[in-house]
Amino acid sequence: MPDEEVTLTEEEIMEGRITIPIPEPIGGYDYIEDCGAAAPDFALDKLGTIEDLIESGELMTPAVKPNDTVFFVYKNTTVLEGVLHSVFSEYDEQADKYYYQVLLKNDFYRLVVQYPASEYNHTWFKTQAEAEAALQAIQEAEEEEENENGNDPEQAQGT
Repeated sequence: MPDEEVTLTEEEIMEGRITIPIPEPIGGYDYIEDCGAAAPDFALDKLGTIEDLIESGELMTPAVKPNDTVFFVYKNTTVLEGVLHSVFSEYDEQADKYYYQVLLKNDFYRLVVQYPASEYNHTWFKTQAEAEAALQAIQEAEEEEENENGNDPEQAQGT
């Protein structure tokens, strides 16, 4: 691989748009052997794990980035507007897995809430209309479950 200096702007680093030129499409062991580099087995195992997660759909990149406006279903009762503050990983010892989490910030109520990144398009959304449709579906499912269990909300209120 030719020795090329890669210069990144602050914007590229902050947005995660990092491109490193590779002369031809090779990957994994071939790339390491071609460069003459030695990589520890744990690094190759980690790359394999990441590739498996991407292929299975467990690891995904939402169509939003930090500082984008998003809408989230809060406590299954309302839709709030917020800003995607950050994305981070969290380790679950029982599952022996890392999960990506997002922090969503609502300045009006001074809330910072944490949601799994995998809940994108389930509990947090790019548009308000999507979030409101999801909230309606959640509330209808809860109402249906209450009715199946014999807990009629109108009887509980004494009407």
